[in-house]
Amino acid sequence: MIFEPPHMQRLGMPLSHLGEITVPPWIKVIPSFSCEFLRGLFDTYGGVVFQRFRGYSYRLIKITMKSKDFAEEIKQMLTNLKFHPFVYYSKSKF
Repeated sequence: MIFEPPHMQRLGMPLSHLGEITVPPWIKVIPSFSCEFLRGLFDTYGGVVFQRFRGYSYRLIKITMKSKDFAEEIKQMLTNLKFHPFVYYSKSKF
């Protein structure tokens, strides 16, 4: 299925660079849509990493993105689903 730009905008999918993207409101308000959206996002851009800290190993689900606003939206969606996310801001410039 191919969506032309007017149809994408009507569905709340902005025509923008990935750094400027936001989550459409209709995805945020329905938990099952939020879960599917997050699953797709992490399948595409995320990964599981193992991190050691003070002798303990932790499994982290990690995703890297350019947009701080988008990262905060994802954090809020995960919080709404009873996860305990955090956002780490890197000072490096790509």
